[in-house]
Amino acid sequence: MVEQGWRELKSVLEVRPLRHRLERRVEAHLVLCVLAYLVEKHLELTRRDAGVTAERGEPWTGHRAITRFLDLTADEQVVGEGGPTRWVFRDLDPAQSKILRVAGVDPERFQRGWPRLR
Repeated sequence: MVEQGWRELKSVLEVRPLRHRLERRVEAHLVLCVLAYLVEKHLELTRRDAGVTAERGEPWTGHRAITRFLDLTADEQVVGEGGPTRWVFRDLDPAQSKILRVAGVDPERFQRGWPRLR
């Protein structure tokens, strides 16, 4: 079971070997990988339990759900040289909102938290 989980981490979430020198960084990297795996599995299971399918009627996998969010961006725009900085956040599309709702996350609340990430 553990080996299968690591195989999925390395393939689905595109985890690659990193060269960390400090033990605390190795541990932090592993914790982040496990958290990402848990999010992926949670999305997969909640969507399966809800009977939600993808656009073409295919079953949603956690990987497919995560890849729907890869195009979300926060772009920094600077007005003139040394002018004020403004952040522009891309809106969620209907499929992304649906994924969040099925996972028990309010899409509007999810987006309101984005400016705090700067």
